[in-house]
Amino acid sequence: MRKLYRSESGASAVEFALLLPVLMMILFGIIEFGFALYQQAILTNASREGARLGIVQAIPAITTGQINATIDNYLTAAGITPGDVSRTIVAGSVTGAPVRVTLTLPYQFNVLPGFSSITPLINLRAATEMRHE
Repeated sequence: MRKLYRSESGASAVEFALLLPVLMMILFGIIEFGFALYQQAILTNASREGARLGIVQAIPAITTGQINATIDNYLTAAGITPGDVSRTIVAGSVTGAPVRVTLTLPYQFNVLPGFSSITPLINLRAATEMRHE
């Protein structure tokens, strides 16, 4: 009778059941962070491409519309809808003037939708400034 009371045969299953939700939250948190980091990298590269086009010496001068088109092409190729990205472009056409491209993308949690009540949106922001040559 004493052996039945001291049996620990199901203890590991109970411990696993208690720790599984914590481990799953950590795993899905890592995946969610990876998605957000990927979109941040795409946003940074798109702003860099727009600023790089803006500093090029060209006749006629590069317009804000051409910079917007370059950014839209880059975002579309990466799988981000260009309409979701708000942008501010300050293009100086004078040599030595800075060209600033700022992009902002609202990021919503996809893998852990339960966290959306804690932080509904995170604004990913990328800014690039280059000097017009």
